[in-house]
Amino acid sequence: MLLAIGDEPPRSHEIAAARFAGKHHLVALDGVGSRAAADRLKGARVLVPRDELPGLEEGEFYVDDLIGLEVTCENRVLGEVRSSRAQGGIEVLTVESKGEQIEIPVVEQYVVAVRVEHGSIEVRDVEELPRTRLGESVGESDG
Repeated sequence: MLLAIGDEPPRSHEIAAARFAGKHHLVALDGVGSRAAADRLKGARVLVPRDELPGLEEGEFYVDDLIGLEVTCENRVLGEVRSSRAQGGIEVLTVESKGEQIEIPVVEQYVVAVRVEHGSIEVRDVEELPRTRLGESVGESDG
């Protein structure tokens, strides 16, 4: 596993031990021998090489695979997925479309089909979703 802190290059660590502790996991990493050293890792991003990730079942995908996919709505190109974020347990895609951004929750109400192998995502009923013109802050949008 790789850990990245801020802009520093990621550092590789092996998991020496792990256990549940209430709602959390306690993990001991090789090369991290003190509580002070462990505290310096708080907030680090955990990066796992793709070939170490679990295999996917039919119809499953990794969210990272959605970045760059073309988004279509009613047989017209809406835009391209630029980023994603988790919000309240739901993944939300940021789609850039004709000088604006649309945030589309990855839920059945909006997402009809995800076709990673074809490079596309089909959505519906996104006209009601708020839009932000590129270059504006969210509070400036006409909605």
